[in-house]
Amino acid sequence: AKVKNFIYASSSSVYGNNRHLPFSVQDNVDRPISLYAATKKSNELIAHVYAHLYQLPCTGLRFFTVYGPFGRPDMALFIFTKNILEGKPIDVYNFGQMKRDFTYIDDIVAGLRSAIDKPFPYEIFNLGNHRSENLMDFIHLIEEYSGRKAQINFRPIQPGDVPETYADISTATEKLGFVPRTQELTSAQPAAVARAYTIARELFDARLLWTRIEELDHRVPAALQYRMMARVATLLAHASEALLQARGSDLPVESLVRGYRRDVGRLAEQVGSLVR
Repeated sequence: AKVKNFIYASSSSVYGNNRHLPFSVQDNVDRPISLYAATKKSNELIAHVYAHLYQLPCTGLRFFTVYGPFGRPDMALFIFTKNILEGKPIDVYNFGQMKRDFTYIDDIVAGLRSAIDKPFPYEIFNLGNHRSENLMDFIHLIEEYSGRKAQINFRPIQPGDVPETYADISTATEKLGFVPRTQELTSAQPAAVARAYTIARELFDARLLWTRIEELDHRVPAALQYRMMARVATLLAHASEALLQARGSDLPVESLVRGYRRDVGRLAEQVGSLVR
């Protein structure tokens, strides 16, 4: 079947050290300063060739610092949240003088859905919040929710990084009807992320521990296996508590409930059957 609309992910990193703010899709992006940015620029060029040669409708979406529940664990937000909750230090680059156009996941999803419904011969859009926020303010919000002070190691800017990103979304607003609803950072968003991290951590630990129990088989005393099973039950209880707390937040609780029942319900049944 012929592809009617090809949509791919690009990135704000293609703008490199562009001094023109906010970043516009009309700006020249021929000078990336990281390999990651170069690969994203290559994506855009390849898509342009395919659109030209095969009349394949292609839409590239340049995402700006997407954050929210169940984001990539290597993103700064999750690293910061994890380390602050665990009392570990965090590295903050450019000595804290960093600004990012943080874009909440719900707004990105809305932009994606609009792009799906509106194919173009070839277009590129910025999907950002059209607000450049101080990174230190974001860290302070995590501190506010967690009730813990961040231990910060201030470091020089990393090679390939930029001090600020800021999206001009006028083209996306005009052609996609894209208008971000999350206008600024609030304490509720890091709170939701922290709860999501707690749930994910407990479920991951429960799965890992249960796998180890299965691998042990009968090679260790039954008492040790029962203690490990009790630990699994504790992890499940912690995840359940975090899940109940999340019901009063903007966290996508229904999807969490489905995942919880699917991935962890089975573990709970197995633990129960072995203890009986």
